[in-house]
Amino acid sequence: MTRHSPWYSASNRKNRHRFKIDGFNVTQPAIHVYWGGVILLVVLVAGCTAREDTSDAPVDWEVFAEIAPRVVKSELPTVQVGKDIFLTLTVRHPAGEDFTSPYEDAFGEFALIDQTEQAISLTETVIRYRLGAYFLPANVNIPSLQVQYLNKAGDHVTLKSRPIAVRVVTSLTDNVTDIHEIKGPIALIIPGRWTSLLWLSMALVMAFLAYLVYRRFRKEREKSVMPFPVALPPYEEARAALLRLAQSKFLEKSEMLQFCEALAEIMKRYAGRTYEVAYLERTTFEILNELKALNLKSEVYQEIRAILEASDLVKFARVIPDQVESEQLFITAESCVERTRPVPTVPKDSIELVKPVGMGV
Repeated sequence: MTRHSPWYSASNRKNRHRFKIDGFNVTQPAIHVYWGGVILLVVLVAGCTAREDTSDAPVDWEVFAEIAPRVVKSELPTVQVGKDIFLTLTVRHPAGEDFTSPYEDAFGEFALIDQTEQAISLTETVIRYRLGAYFLPANVNIPSLQVQYLNKAGDHVTLKSRPIAVRVVTSLTDNVTDIHEIKGPIALIIPGRWTSLLWLSMALVMAFLAYLVYRRFRKEREKSVMPFPVALPPYEEARAALLRLAQSKFLEKSEMLQFCEALAEIMKRYAGRTYEVAYLERTTFEILNELKALNLKSEVYQEIRAILEASDLVKFARVIPDQVESEQLFITAESCVERTRPVPTVPKDSIELVKPVGMGV
């Protein structure tokens, strides 16, 4: 009688590929999966350990440049005249170390337009340059780009990238051998009749603008000056103007500036017409000098002077009187007009001859 291993079951002779691992029955394919998983786990752990060891390992200085994008790496990068080309400079360095990037004039015939710097990791920095090809078609080289750093001894060390060959092409014809200068402004020749029409149009526009300004100024002046009936005598005209001023409700609306200007215009016109003194487009000083030369009554002169000078303070110094002071000016104007009211004359034809008593015809 043959003895069997403890993991071999005599009752299951037909299933000879079944195994027993850690108390579990597994088939032969399953054992392959089991050992494969163990091996994969060991590889992953080893890879992580190797990566950690690499990051901690010292990094040597290294610099290289390339043109991006490159369609076919075996061919020269191509750019048209006047277009841009992008250059990437990669610098690998120890963590925390600084370096000096290339200067602006380090790109040969290419013009530096823009540059950006990005730290990819603690040990790798990428600088992207945007260059312009502003010269005639040719095969040119971007010179070796220099990067400088300080070593542990404090000395300057220079690293250089490899030069890059670039083909500059153009879409122009073969007859073009030079880049022409920018042309100056072209003189616009206008025929004589068009010049006349242009000046005429400008004159019409200026006249229209002047008319608008005059119309607006006139409206503002009409608002501040009370209208006067021309046919009335000076006294009646002034009384009617004062009545309209009182009905304008400037004082109720607290519009003291408009009230004082209108009152001054009434008194200027009244004094000018009454004493035959020029008052249009004249200053208060000029009007008062002429009135003073006429030897008016002191009360009349002082009342006219008080009203005109108060109006000047409001108009030029912006000294706005309150409602009580404005009402007092109005009362002064009424008093002045009434004080200078002309005495009515009686026609000689209407005078009756009174016959003394006791006398005959």
